[in-house]
Amino acid sequence: MALRIAGQEIEVPKSDEALVFAVENGQWSCRGPRSTVVLTGKRPGLQGPIDDAFTAPFLCVRGTGKAWNPAVQAWASASLRRFEYEWARYMRGDLPVKNDTDVTAADVQDKHLILFGDPGSNSWIAKALPQLPVKWTADTLSFGNANYSASAHAPAFLCASPLATNRYLVINSGHTFHEQEFAAFNYLLFPRLGDWSIVKIGPGADNWQPTASAFPEEVIRAGYFDEAWQKPVLEDHNSGRQRPVQAE
Repeated sequence: MALRIAGQEIEVPKSDEALVFAVENGQWSCRGPRSTVVLTGKRPGLQGPIDDAFTAPFLCVRGTGKAWNPAVQAWASASLRRFEYEWARYMRGDLPVKNDTDVTAADVQDKHLILFGDPGSNSWIAKALPQLPVKWTADTLSFGNANYSASAHAPAFLCASPLATNRYLVINSGHTFHEQEFAAFNYLLFPRLGDWSIVKIGPGADNWQPTASAFPEEVIRAGYFDEAWQKPVLEDHNSGRQRPVQAE
């Protein structure tokens, strides 16, 4: 049996299930039964921004391995401590957290994973990295067409999980609003960063505590991903148009 899409004839395998068809570089193909294909594009319920991941069951995962860069690991750990503190104080509950060595197959399938660390410290970041919209080595962080020093910068973003269908994967971020907003008015509790941001690590992250007045980071860029969760774009607030991320 064959199917014609956009003038291309595609062989259709026998199946009792719905089939998934996709186009890549102008060529259509059948990816297989719906139950076996991990969909990765934006769609209702999986469209971002970062804060959307915390409106459904999720699990925070701390890395237990050796980090590529101690400063980045210290910042990631401080980010998790801040999330734990704010969740307990303002959401009135314990933040769900596991070590990366304790995550189960059921966790991956049933929950959005919120991963803290880098590919050296967190085995789940390392596992997902080849399919994430970022190139990350011990020396360089490449995002779009821009490169950053991996010893002083880190990404905080969400995308469709390459590990499970209809789940988010979040890297190094809790809510993008924090205690200043929680302690004020509900109308201030809205997303601040879109789908992604690049963070410059500040000093003192290893000793940061929730009682400190300032968090050791500077968000130097933030924006959204394209419809395929692949290309980061920046919003031009004057024109309303989006443009790709270029080197500064």
